[in-house]
Amino acid sequence: WRQGWRPSRIQESPASKAVCEGADFRLKVSLAETEEEKTYRWYKDNVPLDNDDKIVGADSTVLTVKNADENDAGEYFFELTLTDSGDRFYSRKAEITLKKPPSIISSPPALIELEEGDKIALKVAARPLENVAFQWFKDGEPIPSADDSIYVIESASSDDAGEYFCAVANDCGAVYSDTTKITVVSSAENARNGRLELRLKPNPAKEKVAVALSNFKKRGFWSVGLYDGVGRRVASLFEGETAGRTLELEIDLKALKLAPGVYFVLAKNGATAISKKIIVLE
Repeated sequence: WRQGWRPSRIQESPASKAVCEGADFRLKVSLAETEEEKTYRWYKDNVPLDNDDKIVGADSTVLTVKNADENDAGEYFFELTLTDSGDRFYSRKAEITLKKPPSIISSPPALIELEEGDKIALKVAARPLENVAFQWFKDGEPIPSADDSIYVIESASSDDAGEYFCAVANDCGAVYSDTTKITVVSSAENARNGRLELRLKPNPAKEKVAVALSNFKKRGFWSVGLYDGVGRRVASLFEGETAGRTLELEIDLKALKLAPGVYFVLAKNGATAISKKIIVLE
């Protein structure tokens, strides 16, 4: 039934746009001046629109759609009908796409205990993947140049102890990761206080590394993995329940075919985590 785009009475068609979820948006047309009686109607996906609590101006030159959601994405156009002749004129179509604010899929553990000199990478995963900005904070203050999904502490010192979180934002809003508390102690203090301890021997290493996790405060499910310098997991070392207060593992560097460089072992039990840097030699 549609006669196609006829521009003679419609000087300006509505513009396509991307709209944030939950926001209102407007589409408008500009018409040539005429004294002829006429009626207006907006369409979405070839279906005429009616005014209601969500739609305003379905029979005017300006259409307003409130609180945009997925059902509002689609193609819109405007129809002008001359009352006497019945002639109809149509605007070009405007494509409305929906943008969503970011959401965080995963955050770092709530508690990470490091020894001085350890390396750790804090990582958040978020959706969507495109056009989002990251900013890491320590004790409520933005960390200069920490604007990636991964924040790396190369060699932990007492100055790195504190509470960390990441803000993830796009032009539709911002969300925040859960807070991670990092404590930094010396190896002597760990031994003296009987704290959770992660030992790697030898380190640096070429072939095999013995991993010992000890002084568990509680038994339970532990996940132990090997990660590269930017926080990518390159090997799973252990996933399961521990029988005692010590867990001993071995990393076969040759079998993993790792390139020389800095890696770290991360052990997690619920909200508790501990990390240790390991250097792989040629």
